[in-house]
Amino acid sequence: MLASTLVQAQYCGGSGTSVCVPPTSLPAVGFYPSYDSLPCAQLSSPFDQTIYFLAPTTVTQQGNTYPLNFIQIDSIENLPCGLCWRMGNAQNRVNGGATACVRITGTTNDAIGQFKLRVIVSANVQIAPFVPLTVNNQNAESLGVKYWIKVGTPSFCPTVDTTAIGNTKSTIGTTSAPTISAPAAFCSGQSATITANGTYDNYVWSNGALTQTINVTQGGTYTVTVYDNCASASASVNVTLNNTSVNIQANGPTTFCQGGSVTLNAGTGYSSYIWSNGATSSSINVTTADTYSVTVTQNGCSATDNELVTIVANNLNPTITPSTVDFCPGGFANFDAGLGYDSYSWSSGETDQVLTVNSGGTFTVTVTLGSCSGTATATANVSSLPLNVNAQPAGPVLGCIGDVITLDAGSNYDSYLWSNNEQSQTIEVTSSGSFSVVAVKNGCFGYDTVQVILNPVPSPEIIPSGGIPLCPGESVTLNAGVGYDTYTWSNGATTPTTSVSSSSSYNVTVTQNGCSGNSINPAIVTVNPNPIASVSIINNSPEFTLKASPLGMTTYQWQYAQAQDTTTGLFLPFNISKDTLTVDCATQGGYWRVAVVDANLCKDTSYYATVPICTGLEDVINLTSITLSPNPANHLLTVKYQLNKISDLQLNIIDLTGRQILKVATGQFGQGIHKQTVDIAALPSGVYLLNFNNENGSFNLRFIKE
Repeated sequence: MLASTLVQAQYCGGSGTSVCVPPTSLPAVGFYPSYDSLPCAQLSSPFDQTIYFLAPTTVTQQGNTYPLNFIQIDSIENLPCGLCWRMGNAQNRVNGGATACVRITGTTNDAIGQFKLRVIVSANVQIAPFVPLTVNNQNAESLGVKYWIKVGTPSFCPTVDTTAIGNTKSTIGTTSAPTISAPAAFCSGQSATITANGTYDNYVWSNGALTQTINVTQGGTYTVTVYDNCASASASVNVTLNNTSVNIQANGPTTFCQGGSVTLNAGTGYSSYIWSNGATSSSINVTTADTYSVTVTQNGCSATDNELVTIVANNLNPTITPSTVDFCPGGFANFDAGLGYDSYSWSSGETDQVLTVNSGGTFTVTVTLGSCSGTATATANVSSLPLNVNAQPAGPVLGCIGDVITLDAGSNYDSYLWSNNEQSQTIEVTSSGSFSVVAVKNGCFGYDTVQVILNPVPSPEIIPSGGIPLCPGESVTLNAGVGYDTYTWSNGATTPTTSVSSSSSYNVTVTQNGCSGNSINPAIVTVNPNPIASVSIINNSPEFTLKASPLGMTTYQWQYAQAQDTTTGLFLPFNISKDTLTVDCATQGGYWRVAVVDANLCKDTSYYATVPICTGLEDVINLTSITLSPNPANHLLTVKYQLNKISDLQLNIIDLTGRQILKVATGQFGQGIHKQTVDIAALPSGVYLLNFNNENGSFNLRFIKE
């Protein structure tokens, strides 16, 4: 069984679950937070921190390792004075491998620094089944457990040095207030040393310093609080800062003429004076140029000031502004002799810096500065002539409606009045008219007039305008009208009219009386393509169907000629406006073409198509019979026919438009049966005609090439 142990060493008492609650788990055996993370116990401030720890599961004694049943804390020693401890377990115990908590509270005035704790425990171990053993008065450090408490101030918290011995807690007692060594006063720019006499654990000054001795540069009351035996005491001292300063004052200008002087005064109340010229009085009178300094002493402190004295030539050179002025009767002028002089004396008797005159003449001023003087002269001229006013730009001023014309009457006049009642140097004009101005200076006036002419901006109209369709090769003449000074078309033309033949939007800019304007209506020319006319033929022998292309034209005009050469056969128009025409090869065989006109009035005429002149077989004299085989044919086509007498004939293969494709036979053939074989392998697949033609007629026989 565990022997009864006295709980002591700053134990607060009252351990139990109401003190603190340990966490359910901790990462490893040891204390949390670590000693470096635990906040400082600040001097004279309440301290309340809970420390958690995890107990080991075994302990080792004399080389043997035993299971740990529990640890009981008997005492925690070397806590800074004023602090005490208690546990979250009423018996101050923690089982092996379990978590526990210790709460440390109180207020300390112990020495600043680190305090290494001595945690004295009794450990109950299991040395054999059913055989527990209690080991009393064990320092937890022997179990590998080390912990520190730190004491500091709000501005300083020490870092634990595990190799250092650290502080030993003070015995609670009393301490006496220290005596303070300090000078009664010190000079500005210096410092005073203040020391708290005696040996104490801690020193805390009212300026935040923590050292026994401080150096200060400001006067005032300084208080130190010392800590020893877990008690504190305070003492104060007042030191005075002597702010000694000096400022030299001059009884007159420090710049003066040769022969003059000035008194420099350092002021009264100092214990001593030393001037740079050797004088020891509070003031000196100087007559030469130099930089004079004085050092004064008061209450053992000194201060220095400097003053520059400058000597100038005897003669002053004042300047009157202006030196010459002209004004009209009833007017006036101001003459300014300049700043910085002691006195002014004008020849007219005035004594001010500025002289106002209303009559002509020469005026002289005499100025003084110290013992120096000088004179200057100015002239006033009175004239009855009017001012010469030239407003700019000079008229007549030409512009365009919408322009803003700025008229300027010129600077350096006292006032202005324009005919439009404006009273500024410049006015802005936006309409035509005559504009006059009266300008006044020094009672004189003058005037000028400017004529402003704002011409209208031209707005030419293009004829024709809007959308203009053309066909290839056509052109249109655009007209901007007459009477303008210049013309500039968007195509570069510079004449009133321009002929155009390409697609574009055309505009014109004209000028008139110096004003420029753009056309209000562009001409938008579009050149449309011509249709491409063609004719295809379908052989429906003895009729042929002619088809015109393209479809959808506005007009179709079919034209016919008996011969291809128009010198022997003219193309005659047929007044039939449709895209399909059927003709009879017997009566209308020959050459056909079509003229088409589209919606844009663009036109084209096709190349001719041939309709062969034909008759029936019975109408062709001398031809008894004619056959083709095979039909359809692929490679060779055999033509067989019978003549009842000698005949001149031609045999040709033509396409459906009447165009000759192959020549089969030509010449004079005798009475009887004839046969020719034709190689048609090179022909494209399609429908073709064998054309039999002799002096008595023509006959077509259709076949198919596969």
